[in-house]
Formats: sequence, structure tokens, C-alpha cells
Amino acid sequence: MVQLKILSTKSDIEGIIPECTKLARESGATLPFQYMRMPYAWWESFNNLDGSIFGQKRGRNFLGAQTRVTQFLMIIAKHKGSLCGAIPLVLQSIRIAGSATDLRIMSFPGDYVLLPFQDILVSPEQREDVIVEFAKLIPQLLKDQADAIWLGYIPEGSQNLPLLRKQG
Repeated sequence: MVQLKILSTKSDIEGIIPECTKLARESGATLPFQYMRMPYAWWESFNNLDGSIFGQKRGRNFLGAQTRVTQFLMIIAKHKGSLCGAIPLVLQSIRIAGSATDLRIMSFPGDYVLLPFQDILVSPEQREDVIVEFAKLIPQLLKDQADAIWLGYIPEGSQNLPLLRKQG
């Protein structure tokens, strides 16, 4: 049985990255995004914990006029104590013109210019179980932390995509 855990502290996230790298190599991951150092480096470069606006740091703004990237999460999946999946996510707060409240979007960290293809890191042996458990977690994430979840830029040939689509 696959169990998910959400990591949100810097030490926990940085501590799991070497294990994610090992899983990426063993799983034959081909995207730099799946090696977790890249999405975390993107977060470290462009987060807005200092009160800035994403467009000011990045030089481009992709989701809204006043986007702030406010939190990095790493959802990890373990099977019998071994890492079998990882999904990096960021929470973005977007101020839309004329709206009194910000829209909270959870997405992969990165943008289509710097990280054109992104995907879930998963062990082939546990692929379906990891995707199913992640799909079960999405409603809770929407209830607790986000108004929408957007997982853009997954390559059409990804073996994860049919399973994600199947989960609805």
C-alpha cells in the first residue's frame, strides 16, 4: 500500500531531494524537472516570501497581474518504507483585477519557458497506486489550500497521463 506525506519545511524537502534523485535515476526519468533539484531551485529563485510580485522577480508573469508564489510542497509516496513517488507543488496567490480576494492556484513549480516539460516522479512498479493516491489527495488540497490545481506541461507521451485522466 502506498502512503503519501506532504513535506513543507525546507529541511524536510532538502533532505528528500537525494532520495528523489536516486528514484529518478532508477526509474529512468528523462525530464530535468523530475530530479527535484530543478523545481526546488526554481522555487528558491522566484518565491515571493519577501513580499515581491512574481513578475518582478521572474521578468514575466504567467498566471495573473499580481501573482505571488507563496509556498513549496513536496508530496512524497512511500511503499514499504521506500520512496516510490514525488510531486513538487507550489501555491500561488493571484490577484485578479476587480476581485476582492486572491485566487489560490496550486501547480507544478516552474514555468513553460524555464521548465517546458514537467511530470510526476514515480516508480514504474507503483505508478498506478501513486497516481490513484495522489488523485484522492486532490480534493483535500482543494479544500485546505487551493481554489484550483493546475498540472500543465505534462508531455503527451507520459505514462502518468492516462492514469491521471482515468482518475478524472
